[in-house]
Amino acid sequence: MSNFFTPGKSTASLRRVRPTDRDFILDASRVFEKFGPYVEIINGWLTDPWIEVMVLETDGTKTGFIFLGPLFPSYFRATVDVMAIYVRPEARGKGLAKRMLRWAEARALAAGYLTLRAHVGCENEPALSLFKSTGFKVIKKIENYYPSGLAAYELRKRLLKENE
Repeated sequence: MSNFFTPGKSTASLRRVRPTDRDFILDASRVFEKFGPYVEIINGWLTDPWIEVMVLETDGTKTGFIFLGPLFPSYFRATVDVMAIYVRPEARGKGLAKRMLRWAEARALAAGYLTLRAHVGCENEPALSLFKSTGFKVIKKIENYYPSGLAAYELRKRLLKENE
């Protein structure tokens, strides 16, 4: 578990997903429905052994989550994806998503990956701003990327070890 402290405010922690988190995650995943059947897709990801899921809690309340994967064995270690990231609307703007992305970077580096990748809907300005503010670069636009037919930007961030 990773703890995040906001001076004078709440305490947030990031922990591994538990079976009791499924309802929270699937309910929150409805925000992704315009991109396709993501409640069903994310439900499948929850049981995928190659995907790591972390849940964000703020003062004991489930506030967000991040999906990272697939984390394959060492010979596939070039790029790993931030597959989904979510923070409840009332908790946004406090740096919590940035902290989850920092966890994803550290986890990917620890597993030997060189690049972190994300796909973001072209109209999703808040998510684009989040990823860009943490060092991700837009690589290309992909038409019809999502099952719904919407386009996405592919973003990447090269991961650097402390001595690079």
